[in-house]
Amino acid sequence: MEHTEVLPHTREIDKSSENVLRNTTCRIKVGGIRTEPFDIHGGLKQGCVLSTLLFNLVLEWIMRNTPPTRLPIHLDNTIIDRLGYADDVDFCGEHLSSIEETYIQFKNNAERTGMKINMAKTKVREVSRTPNLVGDMDFGGSQLEAVLAPP
Repeated sequence: MEHTEVLPHTREIDKSSENVLRNTTCRIKVGGIRTEPFDIHGGLKQGCVLSTLLFNLVLEWIMRNTPPTRLPIHLDNTIIDRLGYADDVDFCGEHLSSIEETYIQFKNNAERTGMKINMAKTKVREVSRTPNLVGDMDFGGSQLEAVLAPP
């Protein structure tokens, strides 16, 4: 599937990326010696404002197209099913099975955009008055490390 079928404004984003990269060359310093200049034809320069913008646009699309958790957490009068900050996303729910369903949808949407979830950094944490999560677990077809909630 082409990313243009998934994300809105893909052509405009591609054009902006091309404009940023046009006539861009790079040199690398190794052992105090600089290499000959070479052209950059793909990717974004480190620190490029487009990098953050593109990441946020894609993550926003993934979040909006992932259905809410079937059994979210109710805190006062607020319903919480996911929390996001920077490049971290937390799924919340009353049962692991409903969180797993949301995670699988999220992972599928991420794959549709070409984004990959770093499974080495993905964890499962149970926060409960009566915890019963013991050890690592299979979650959406992936083995995830279970971590203890803070006391």
